[in-house]
Amino acid sequence: MRPERLVAATKISLAPRSGQWGRPGSEPATFGPHPDPLRRGERGTGLLFLAALLVASRGVAAENASATVSVYADDNEVTVVSPTARGGGAFGPVDLTATAGVDVVSAASVDIVSAASPHAFHETRFHAAVDGRWAPAAGTGITAGYALSTEPDFLTHAFTLGAARDVFDRHVTLGLDYSFGWSRIGRVGDLAFERFRQTHQIEASWSHVLSPTVVLDLEYGLTLVAGYQANPYRFVRLYFPGEALQATGIAERTPDFRARQSGTVRLRARLTPALFSAAEYTFYADSWGMVAHTLSARASFTFTPAWTLVGEARGHTQTGVSFYRSRYETLPEAPSLRTAEKEFGPMWTVLGSLHLDWTPEVSWAENFRVGLGADFLHLRYLDHPLITNRNAVIGMVDVSWEY
Repeated sequence: MRPERLVAATKISLAPRSGQWGRPGSEPATFGPHPDPLRRGERGTGLLFLAALLVASRGVAAENASATVSVYADDNEVTVVSPTARGGGAFGPVDLTATAGVDVVSAASVDIVSAASPHAFHETRFHAAVDGRWAPAAGTGITAGYALSTEPDFLTHAFTLGAARDVFDRHVTLGLDYSFGWSRIGRVGDLAFERFRQTHQIEASWSHVLSPTVVLDLEYGLTLVAGYQANPYRFVRLYFPGEALQATGIAERTPDFRARQSGTVRLRARLTPALFSAAEYTFYADSWGMVAHTLSARASFTFTPAWTLVGEARGHTQTGVSFYRSRYETLPEAPSLRTAEKEFGPMWTVLGSLHLDWTPEVSWAENFRVGLGADFLHLRYLDHPLITNRNAVIGMVDVSWEY
């Protein structure tokens, strides 16, 4: 499994208000032909993907639809092209949304050598999801969803359930969401290798309308991960103390349990009828010893009825996990926990983005929107022996319409 999930194969939002960028601890991915341990899930995966794609692309009984293509490219020769289709509408008392997409990944860089494999790779990932929302009473919402993600040797099922309720004269919205994920991990060329992982996540939120133009959001998240969390392809270099040359390599090993906690404070305000802004801070800590801070600011300006410009800036900094070392000088002994994952070490990142939305009036749709955007990302690794930084550009084209 490769450490860089550059474009998420499955994205599940437990609460629409949440959105921590740079959350540490990425899910690894991998390459190569499908190993037999995962073939059992391929047929069901394909059927769900095709069904979700049909609903998303054709809008079966739907009221809205959208299509997005994003392209990621960085200076470590990694490219990801991700087309996604989405459709939804009211089906009786329930609002349903179906999403399906593909991530086409290719890489050929020193990053692969430093992390897992000396070979370039090409990979296709599929993801599909169905989400529903039901409002049994005014000011009350119930949400549920299912998502599936498949890669050459990685399969994940995720289920979500949530509720939100307006209280105090609808000045406060309380939210509680739960998700469960189950993953099967394989390894190319090793039919006997099969590992599993379970993830439980709970998020509680409080949104308070402070004035007609200002909203305060408070969120707390707890994630418990149990099972295999290492990379089956990654080997850690071991050295004799004081020796410059690597003596041997040994498979990565991480703890089988990880507890993550995060807290977010967000302030949203409409400064003028045309200008909306938001500022957010997130604190993160986990049982592996990582501590992280993320700060972001966002502004949206509608300068004509049809044109809106959105800008965003984010900064993220983190410490490394307690067992991370840039060099393991432990021979002739091997440390019980070891990793070569650069994003488990200390690092910081900055992101700047600009997005332009065009919403012309058309006769064949109630609302029609075209979006163009670009994100510029810089990552700095503070204690990695081979890679010190990464620069990336993410371009996006998005089209959506409502009937």
